[in-house]
Amino acid sequence: AAKKSVAAFEGAAKEAQATMTATMQTALKEARDTAAKVLSETVAAATLVAVEEHRAAAAAAEASLAILATNAEHAATVAAEIGHERDDARRERDDALAKLHRMTLHFGAAYAE
Repeated sequence: AAKKSVAAFEGAAKEAQATMTATMQTALKEARDTAAKVLSETVAAATLVAVEEHRAAAAAAEASLAILATNAEHAATVAAEIGHERDDARRERDDALAKLHRMTLHFGAAYAE
């Protein structure tokens, strides 16, 4: 009877150990799956944040380029205006020099008389 009791106890202990091992393995697998899911969700969220930051930086760069293009157009317009003013000033100078030359010739001729 004692041997049967010991055998039954050993059988129950082995069964309890097998159940406990299976429960622990299941809990460990669930913990791993949960950790993997959390990590995956964290990486996905971080990736979305990075993508949004890159989009914002690209939009800012695009706005800066538009401002630079506008400034370049304005600079070209100003340069053209300066070129026209320079040409006008040269013509006025040349006209004044020609008038001075004519006056000099006129006074020279008058003096010679």
